[in-house]
Amino acid sequence: MIYKLVPSVEADNDVFDIACYLSEQREGLGFRFYECVEDSYQRIAENPLLKGLAPFRHAKAKNIRIALVKDFSNYLIFYQIVSNKVNILRVLHGARDYMNLFDGL
Repeated sequence: MIYKLVPSVEADNDVFDIACYLSEQREGLGFRFYECVEDSYQRIAENPLLKGLAPFRHAKAKNIRIALVKDFSNYLIFYQIVSNKVNILRVLHGARDYMNLFDGL
């Protein structure tokens, strides 16, 4: 079963901001990032249980999972499985303080 992907506005904004930043670093890198995010989203939709649960402490964040962006392993996709949907919450650089970001839910 392939799950329906539902990216949040925040996740879409994250991807856009990261792609813009990467494009400034090297021509074409932002487009490559978009392609890899889409490929990663597809892999998550095909098997969302493959990735493990994140180690968040707050009860509302306990069921958040983390996947790496293909070929951009410093970037993480945070998502939750709800029924037959995968809600993409954020796409962030791994150096960010995401533990506090999600524990504040």
